[in-house]
Amino acid sequence: MPERRGHAPDNIDREKIVKDLDNEDEVHNYYDFVKESAYRKIFEGMDLKGKKIIDLGAGFIPFSQKSDTARHLAGLEDKGEVFIPIDVRELQARSCRLLPSHTERDGSSIEPVVANAFELPFADNSVDGCMSINFLNSFGRKSHYAVADILTELHRVLRPGAFVVISNYGYFRRNTETGHWLTNNKVGKKNIITEAFIKEVAEKLGFHNFKELELDKNHIIKATKEVGSQHEFGGRKDLGTKTQLLAPVGVMFVK
Repeated sequence: MPERRGHAPDNIDREKIVKDLDNEDEVHNYYDFVKESAYRKIFEGMDLKGKKIIDLGAGFIPFSQKSDTARHLAGLEDKGEVFIPIDVRELQARSCRLLPSHTERDGSSIEPVVANAFELPFADNSVDGCMSINFLNSFGRKSHYAVADILTELHRVLRPGAFVVISNYGYFRRNTETGHWLTNNKVGKKNIITEAFIKEVAEKLGFHNFKELELDKNHIIKATKEVGSQHEFGGRKDLGTKTQLLAPVGVMFVK
């Protein structure tokens, strides 16, 4: 299969990026519940020098990092990898160039790419690893179909033995004053992406060596309280006092 095309954003306008990102709500609603120590443990002793590691659905990495939620990058310090943040929106991909910890250090490089997760711009068996943080649960009622297609595409581009790390914060569920429940991303119970669903789809594709990653319970409690204190949720303002977190995911597997 020929290599598919995306493009790396050039001519970085740092001031414009910072100004635009200051107006983005997404920056302030980014949670990763996998412990930083769990990420560090994944990469201990792993030789990643010159290896291509993609961050699928990367979003605003440097701003997440500033707010203590880009912990998935911790284990990549001084590894000499080629780090490739991928996002379909150019602003997000461009923002990744601002990462101070992934530029000019120990041979590492950062090469952001604007691309669609369903058609990645890489040849078959050419990528050494993938991380995806709070991305697979962002497709609303089409999430199950999206996850299956994305994992299929990942299986195509990853080399045999390549790793996949997935963290999803899950779904916050907030009650209304009338007793009804609202879930972010407008999903119902049948649309929720669980760890079991990811494993089922991945195993059918040939992925193996599944491991659960330890979650940070204190971070979960803090985030749930933050969501519970919001005056508006899911487009509604008639909110009650109860908030729950459903199906947070932290998992790793191998092709």
